[in-house]
Amino acid sequence: LRNATLGAGTAIALNGSLTASNNLAFAAGGQVRLSDATVSAGAAVNVGSSAAPVGSFDVISTDTSASLSAGTSFTAHVTDDVTVQGGGASAEIMNTGPATFSITSGGDVSVTGGSGESAYARIFGNPNVNLTVGGNINLTSGDGGAEAYARIQAFSPTTINISFTSPTGQILVNSSPFDPTVPGDSGLFVGPLGTPTQA
Repeated sequence: LRNATLGAGTAIALNGSLTASNNLAFAAGGQVRLSDATVSAGAAVNVGSSAAPVGSFDVISTDTSASLSAGTSFTAHVTDDVTVQGGGASAEIMNTGPATFSITSGGDVSVTGGSGESAYARIFGNPNVNLTVGGNINLTSGDGGAEAYARIQAFSPTTINISFTSPTGQILVNSSPFDPTVPGDSGLFVGPLGTPTQA
């Protein structure tokens, strides 16, 4: 595929693999769910739009890796929750960039590691991560060991930008309020994929 738009009045569910050499867009009245799916675009990926957001957005591993990768910019506009869930393998949303990485969610953004070895869950933006969140950000380690972490990571230092639209919105790491002075495998990180440091 070159430029591709996947549209549905209700939900879009993908498993397997899909590659677009240029731009890729998802437009759905309900849920967009990638389950054990490897999806990539050589240029921009858009999930919904500000005028027509999708209902919810899930990237989930049950047995094999699940990923959505943009070659340039990534934007998502979601009415409800965004979920990145590791399982038997890793789950990830990312852009290789450098370009815009932005998620607007009316509900929670939940990133959860899985039970498999290296079953991490990660949101990665290059150079920045920009999140607007209506609920909480939940970062929860899995039980697959140290590599089953849950992270939001930006390539550039000090460039994870988070705005909560609710006065009660907060970042929770393993169900506790985020504290940047507490070391751990899960949380907010900066730097290249292979050598990140805790933000």
